[in-house]
Amino acid sequence: MIFNKQLTENITLVYGELNNWKYDENDIQYPIMYYLVFKFYGHEYEAYFPHKRLQDGDSEPASLSGNTELFDSFNKKLEDGNFLEEIKQACADIWDNEKDEDD
Repeated sequence: MIFNKQLTENITLVYGELNNWKYDENDIQYPIMYYLVFKFYGHEYEAYFPHKRLQDGDSEPASLSGNTELFDSFNKKLEDGNFLEEIKQACADIWDNEKDEDD
């Protein structure tokens, strides 16, 4: 799902998708992991966010990769929770879109 949503002057949420999901005992699908792509000062960063961690108010990604020059700075911004609500909303939009496609 393409977002191209400006979070700050230097951070843009570019893209996201559902990365992993499971089915419960009633055969109902639920999300496990989301994949999001950000731009920070023009450099792309790929992050994987566990659904449960986001629901618990933790915006630290399970995995983050990208340009090493600004890596620590960008990771710190994510860990600090500066964009927790925006990340949660993006993931909710991805999940809603995924459910719509399955119907």
